[in-house]
Amino acid sequence: MGSYVQQNRKIRVTTPIGEDVLLLKSFEGTDELSRPFRYRLEMIAENKARVPFDGLLGQKVTVHLLLPDEASEHHVNGVCVRFAQAGRDETFTLYRAELVPEFQLLSHRARSRIFQRKSVPEILRQVMKGVTVDWKLQATYEKRDYCVQYRETDFNFASRLMEEEGIFYFFRQEDGA
Repeated sequence: MGSYVQQNRKIRVTTPIGEDVLLLKSFEGTDELSRPFRYRLEMIAENKARVPFDGLLGQKVTVHLLLPDEASEHHVNGVCVRFAQAGRDETFTLYRAELVPEFQLLSHRARSRIFQRKSVPEILRQVMKGVTVDWKLQATYEKRDYCVQYRETDFNFASRLMEEEGIFYFFRQEDGA
């Protein structure tokens, strides 16, 4: 651990490379209903700190925001999909990262397949296997004779099916989730 720490800061970041290796300088992003969020982080590390890029890319990262009441925090959890060194001065090295939800990673896998005699929730559970989802569906969904995913990413296919059935989603942010 270096001589700079995040303790008692209003914004801080938790990464798999260790406590206080990276200090959160700023972050911005968008979060919408039925769309994946995207947050851009600026972090600094002391020049003497070792920052392994492979220890962050593809890994879960959490941003912690101390709320104005100073008694509670808001959290943003995501997977680091970009990480780059962006500058350096005599004390610190600046890094930029991008966080997206685990669900967004399904955009990296395109397939062609047919689902037979399954409802949309059954199809979604199969397509989104491996992604943490807390299903809260209340409607009844009819089984489809067949449903085709043709040269479509799993993300686009799942999004299309949810739009067709009027299913919406959002991301619940909890500490380290």
